[in-house]
Amino acid sequence: MKINETFKRRSIKTIFWSWHVIYLVIAVSLIIPYILFPMILSVLEGNTPFYYLSYSFIMALLPFISVAIFLLKVEYNPRTMIRYFYGFEMPLLGFLFIKLISLRESNFSVTVVVINMYIAFAIWLYFLWQENKHQQFPERLINNNFSLAGATIIAMIGLYIGSLLSIFLFPHMVNFIQISLYRIINFKFTYLAFLTHPLVWLGGLFVLFTATLFFILPIAVVYFYLEQFRKFLPTLITVKKIAIVISVIVINSGLFILGNQQPQKQIFSLLDSKMSQPQAESELLAHQTEIKQGLLNAYLMPYRYISTTEESREIAYSYKRHIGLSEEMAQIPQIGFQFLASPLYYQGSLSDKEKAEQYYEALFDTPIQKAEKKSILEAIKHSWELNGGNEASLLTASRHLVHVEQQTINLKEQQGVATIEITESFQNLTHNQQEIVIHFSLPNDAVVSGLWLSSDKNKPKMYAYSVAPKGAAQAVYKAEVRRRVDPALLEKVGPNQYRLRVFPIPPKSNNAYFQMQFVYQTLPNRHGQWPLPTVLEKRHVFWDNETERTINGQKIKIANKEQWFPASLANQQSVTPKNLNNDASMHAILRQHDHEKITINTPLAILIDGSY
Repeated sequence: MKINETFKRRSIKTIFWSWHVIYLVIAVSLIIPYILFPMILSVLEGNTPFYYLSYSFIMALLPFISVAIFLLKVEYNPRTMIRYFYGFEMPLLGFLFIKLISLRESNFSVTVVVINMYIAFAIWLYFLWQENKHQQFPERLINNNFSLAGATIIAMIGLYIGSLLSIFLFPHMVNFIQISLYRIINFKFTYLAFLTHPLVWLGGLFVLFTATLFFILPIAVVYFYLEQFRKFLPTLITVKKIAIVISVIVINSGLFILGNQQPQKQIFSLLDSKMSQPQAESELLAHQTEIKQGLLNAYLMPYRYISTTEESREIAYSYKRHIGLSEEMAQIPQIGFQFLASPLYYQGSLSDKEKAEQYYEALFDTPIQKAEKKSILEAIKHSWELNGGNEASLLTASRHLVHVEQQTINLKEQQGVATIEITESFQNLTHNQQEIVIHFSLPNDAVVSGLWLSSDKNKPKMYAYSVAPKGAAQAVYKAEVRRRVDPALLEKVGPNQYRLRVFPIPPKSNNAYFQMQFVYQTLPNRHGQWPLPTVLEKRHVFWDNETERTINGQKIKIANKEQWFPASLANQQSVTPKNLNNDASMHAILRQHDHEKITINTPLAILIDGSY
């Protein structure tokens, strides 16, 4: 008996200290310098969500804290060590790792589970500290109603985590054993050169050790957490105590089920039957809040859920491949896992995203990206998919990725017409190539006459423009973007409206110079001044008080840092609308501001726009 107790103590200490020593070496040599520090810089630059850093920071430093606790705390028993390791540290690390690789915007049910997990981890740690301090679990905690409620949460989370992990890890554990045996049997001496590096040994040992520990984790969590609840069973002799346990279970289960009711199924059913009926328009608009919520949830499906119930087959595939179950038998663990992890699965199909987008614009006359921009950006931020591409979209309009370093305006007047040349140089603040988009307006009488790009400050017209029909120009631009070369596209997209697209702005790490220049000609406005472009919308690009602005060589300051240019420039030749009215050649393009009254004696057909 004494030998067995000594063996258990040594085994527990060996498992705990071996894993932590290996982890600390890998963390100091690889994780902290090559993952954590670059991630901190990326967060400061705005390229990585803070959530990634917080989870990674805890995962990197928690083992250090654990080592410090057990090194400084002399009086502890091995039982406390193994309960801490399997009841707190490993479940928390596993939870953070899963959260990190499947980061999504949490819905209500996920939030309920996460809050219960954090509560369970905290209460477990408190119970463990009290038990180690008093060498046994204190009687005052056993008789405490709050402790009973906490122990119930611990038991529920233990069963939940244990069941999920058991279903998920079992086929992978079998596969891990199969691969390990295969590698041992088919070992080749040519591997020895690769295995001479100490970090390879440490890394392999760490992966082997961690995999083994995680395979044991489901059993350990269920055992330890239910054992904790078992200590409270003798107190369940009163109606009040039983009511506390039942209340905790019912409330948490109810919140889980209630929060897992996804709105899109009912909304799609309603719209499928009503959208084709013009008379049902008022009925739909009366429920516009619910409709928007349902369509938004369907549109955000890739950012809120890890998969859909229709497309998810990972668990069944693992059991078929690694365990050898039939198609029908493999569906049993698949259904069980999807039921437990139902808050993570979208109840529908992948096509619902496009369907929601079409329904939203058809009903509310605006793209869902514009109308629900705030909610969409928040969801994308949680899933870290905003950096998935370099092209600027509606959703990236507010991101400050490319700074306008210098802005130069040169104006030449000749016979009542101004030629205005605008040059801007850009600084990419990220380590990826970026596209910028600027929508702006010019007066109806303005004519754009040139566009150039340059990577040499001394050669502003290095890459000259060419004129093409709108559709052909867009096709060429997109083709050049895919080839990662330097295209720019300036196109007229509406009355007085233009869109300028430039790609790629070189990454920050290149320290490359990049500028854009365009020229237009215009007549003076009704106040006798030369109009400048007015920004309507911008994406990825920004300017501020640090932007150097000059007009004909003179530095200027703009009070409103969000303003692209001054509204207009003074006319040096004192050309006024009065003077222009005397010039017959200019008279035809002046806009009339007084509307004439028209008398109509014929019948009129009046069209009423029935859209939202």
